[in-house]
Amino acid sequence: MKFFLLSLIISINSYALTLAKVDIKDKIIVHGIQLVLNGAGIRKATWLKVKVYVGSLYLNKKTNNITEVLNQKGPKFLRMHFVRDVGNEKLKKGWREAFKRSLNTEELKKYNSSINQFVESIQDMEKNDSIDLTFLENKLVYKIKNIQQKDINQKGFPDKLLSVWFVNEEDEGLKKGLLSL
Repeated sequence: MKFFLLSLIISINSYALTLAKVDIKDKIIVHGIQLVLNGAGIRKATWLKVKVYVGSLYLNKKTNNITEVLNQKGPKFLRMHFVRDVGNEKLKKGWREAFKRSLNTEELKKYNSSINQFVESIQDMEKNDSIDLTFLENKLVYKIKNIQQKDINQKGFPDKLLSVWFVNEEDEGLKKGLLSL
């Protein structure tokens, strides 16, 4: 009987893994489509390697190939679950630096208004807050602290935002984690 109850609890919660005390589901539903956990990792900052957030990436089909991640059709989803408090100014600066690392000058100009809209929506994050990003073909749908933000409708922008975790990224460990399962 105990084994049955334990099996039932495990199947109901269906977590793939736990990182930094954050439970990560193996599957989620996004826009009516079931996505599978592709990978997860911990974003560490500074030379002290301070844990900032747990990132988890969900796709239609698992892959460890960056090009396949970026070119995969259908929705893609990334959750940033914060494991510490981080002020919005520090986050905004980090996002702007990430875009500068991963986009060329022409792309920065092309996506400037979308980048600004996204970065300016960033708020102070407290431990256990999250940023949920849904990458659609021509639209970014996202929540900050579980509050829906204004969609960003620009063709190509969702993939450029997703690329910041893979193109000239600052945290190789997080990149490997997102591509690891």
